[in-house]
Amino acid sequence: MERHELGHEDALRFILAGHSIFTVQNLDTGNRFTYRLSRLGAEDSYSRQEVHFCQVLTGQDNGNDYSFFGTLFNQRKYIHSKKARISQDAPSVKAFLWVLKKLMRNELPEQIKIFHEGYCGRCGTLLTVPDSIVTGYGPVCARIMGIRYGMVEAA
Repeated sequence: MERHELGHEDALRFILAGHSIFTVQNLDTGNRFTYRLSRLGAEDSYSRQEVHFCQVLTGQDNGNDYSFFGTLFNQRKYIHSKKARISQDAPSVKAFLWVLKKLMRNELPEQIKIFHEGYCGRCGTLLTVPDSIVTGYGPVCARIMGIRYGMVEAA
């Protein structure tokens, strides 16, 4: 499947939508990392926090070879897991935190590109409809999130 670039203004929303798979590429260095973020429900029932589990692709099988490295709480606070097999000093973890910080401040340099990998950012379903591939969301998820889809404004 071909990957599709997300504009910087849309990238953070996609990344935190619920079940995103995305690649970050630095055009100057050629470095790239593919990440998967999964949200735990709408909010954790005990702490009432939004919780995202963060993983990075570490093998050849981009469907299964992801390694957990940490948790993001309320879209702001990152805690590196003691169980992670990837150091918090690993380039992939440092790059993730740097990109997240820059996106939150609307300061991501133009040489950094973010691509979705053909799956809905909210539910993780394979995207097949051209409008879905462009936006990164299936029609139902786009409507739920209030994202413009095709020629009709989502309700």
